[in-house]
Amino acid sequence: MHILITNPFGIGDVLFSLPMVYALKEQYPESKIDYICNKRVADVLKAQSDIDRVYIYEKDEWRDKFKRSKTRAIRDFSIFIKEIRRRRYDIVFDLSLSREFGFMLWFLGIKLRIGYNYKNRGIFLNRNIKIDGYSVKHIVEYHLDLLSFLGIDNKYLDKKIAISEEYVERAKGKIASIDKNNILVAVIPGGGASWGRDAYKKRWADENYSQLIDFIARDSKVSILVMGDKKDSLNFTIPKDHKNIYNYIGKTTVLEFMALVSQVDLVITNDGGPLHIAVALGVPTISIFGPVSENVYGPYPRDSKHRVVTSDLSCRPCYNNFKVPKCDSYNCLSDIKVDYLFNEFKKHVKLLRLKYEDKIS
Repeated sequence: MHILITNPFGIGDVLFSLPMVYALKEQYPESKIDYICNKRVADVLKAQSDIDRVYIYEKDEWRDKFKRSKTRAIRDFSIFIKEIRRRRYDIVFDLSLSREFGFMLWFLGIKLRIGYNYKNRGIFLNRNIKIDGYSVKHIVEYHLDLLSFLGIDNKYLDKKIAISEEYVERAKGKIASIDKNNILVAVIPGGGASWGRDAYKKRWADENYSQLIDFIARDSKVSILVMGDKKDSLNFTIPKDHKNIYNYIGKTTVLEFMALVSQVDLVITNDGGPLHIAVALGVPTISIFGPVSENVYGPYPRDSKHRVVTSDLSCRPCYNNFKVPKCDSYNCLSDIKVDYLFNEFKKHVKLLRLKYEDKIS
């Protein structure tokens, strides 16, 4: 059996779909499961043994191609379509919420097309669940519910994402000089890249993270990796005069980033892809959620090793049907003070009963 999954969104959304992949593979162990995704997440999916083949689809790149040359773009898209058609897929799970994707899958002749009917965009899917957005349960559970069309129970399989041993060994080499008796904490100020220009609406302020790092670094029994992509490095100030802070912002590929995260004891970050990478690797986390519901987009499954920090405002979460209402203040983030988060860090370390808990003052 050949199964295709389409999901053009960010790394968090893609990781939310992997439990569905695991369930399909358990039910059909001889099946081939392929995936259409964007360029940012392709390498992550290629590293997963349950996924056989990965196709890269970048909407903006196709638009640019059509602007430059319609003839060449049509030729290239025809090659792309033919490559997929050759696999003769039996089933597709379309997570794109897109009418265009649905049409393409219908055009490819895939007989069973399963997905969501969001704003009537699922008209080309012959098995669909009508939704207004993700709101009443976690996205993982929405995706697992799609398996009911194949008579498969929506059972969650607890499985960690894979990283090649080569990358793990490289990561160990990078941190070899760090005192192994210390708590190793990754602090990741970025995240939320899939929101584009609105990513700031999901992020605790950079200056807060700088101050938090300074507080944590005063304890000589803690080592800190500051991580993120190149854009995060443009405005972020790393506290000076601490020998236990190591700067990896903008210095890793996605796979190198994952491998480093797999070696730490705790991750502190915003609602976004880095959080979900840590959760998928089984690494304990402290995450900061503002407008978005942690019950829908937070760590899954819920576990005491994942601590979610929110402000106590009646207006949050306000992100609904994939939209954030206009807000002058975003107090849901600014109300979370550095002192409070630092105390949450200390409590969480002790809750986890790490071998170094007596070293946190």
